[in-house]
Amino acid sequence: MQKAKVAFFKDRSLYYLTYPIREQAQRGDWNFQLSAIYFIAILDFYYDSIAKAVFRRDITLKDQNNNTFYDKLQLTYLQMPAFDKQEHQLVYPF
Repeated sequence: MQKAKVAFFKDRSLYYLTYPIREQAQRGDWNFQLSAIYFIAILDFYYDSIAKAVFRRDITLKDQNNNTFYDKLQLTYLQMPAFDKQEHQLVYPF
């Protein structure tokens, strides 16, 4: 949960993602196969002006034809200020 708004939050997200990627490296012979990494940010602010109206934003790596390039890296941003449903509007399962 990130309560305080910080500059360049998307850059900060990518910076933190490099740690679990790097930690998978093995000494010696290694085939470079990586495990999936999921980044979930629960924010008490809007991380940029483009995404202001969106509560949930899922990001994956795609190419110019919108085909998934890499399916083992997923970023999810939940911007709590954009969540405006009342309890009676919630539906299970989400």
